[in-house]
Amino acid sequence: MSNYVVGLLGAMQVWSGELCNGLATVTSASFKVEHVSGSFSAWIQATSVLGTPNLRFYYEMSYDDTAAHFATPVGAADIITTMNVETVRIYSFIPPYLPYIRFVVRGNAGNEVDSLVTMYLCVQ
Repeated sequence: MSNYVVGLLGAMQVWSGELCNGLATVTSASFKVEHVSGSFSAWIQATSVLGTPNLRFYYEMSYDDTAAHFATPVGAADIITTMNVETVRIYSFIPPYLPYIRFVVRGNAGNEVDSLVTMYLCVQ
């Protein structure tokens, strides 16, 4: 089931303290963005008690809300390939038009086993 991004301005919580341990891959719920266009931003913070997180963030899109239909758009860059700081980072991206988007965080080599991720999707 998807979440809905309302209007042209707004922020939706993607994750709040979601565990991404070691080399794990975590996929968010999907967000319906069919009436939204323009610039997207990701507000991201990752923390770890044991050390420093080392994470990759990217997005996938689909024409419907079926998990098997999501794919990374051709030519889409990662939101961030290597996030290895614990301070808040804000990244902007412009996805191609498809009605559903979801986010993926993957642990890179050296990622701590207690890495927690908080992320908001902002649209304008």
